[in-house]
Amino acid sequence: MPDKANELTAILVLLARLAEQDGLRGALVSIDTIATNGTIAKAIRDAGADYLLAVKANQPSLRAEVEACFADAPPGTVEPHAEHDKGHGRIEQRTTSVVREVDWLSGERRFPGELRLPDAASIVRVEARIQRGEKTHTEIR
Repeated sequence: MPDKANELTAILVLLARLAEQDGLRGALVSIDTIATNGTIAKAIRDAGADYLLAVKANQPSLRAEVEACFADAPPGTVEPHAEHDKGHGRIEQRTTSVVREVDWLSGERRFPGELRLPDAASIVRVEARIQRGEKTHTEIR
């Protein structure tokens, strides 16, 4: 069995144990990219919790959909918030953007109307522009 399959199985077992006696009810469960799938999202929601799941390059179709969501969003549908931070030899500007209209999250490889991430309430993007001395780079999460 591939290592990733073992990790997914272990995450589902862990979620089930944490959910015993309503242990996850009202919680926010945050897991990195490996858990960004409908099965994990459903298990979290079934436990009465909300989820915050990452989308990265190893999920190209979902990532492309999310990037297009922000790029093509109608005016007024993206809620941005900017912060500036200085310290540790760098200046960082972070812009957090939220899209709350996510009913389009159905994937082409799914049944019509089936959401890829059940009960998704919003999509959040954090763009960080980091300057260290003369060098500047941008990260998008």
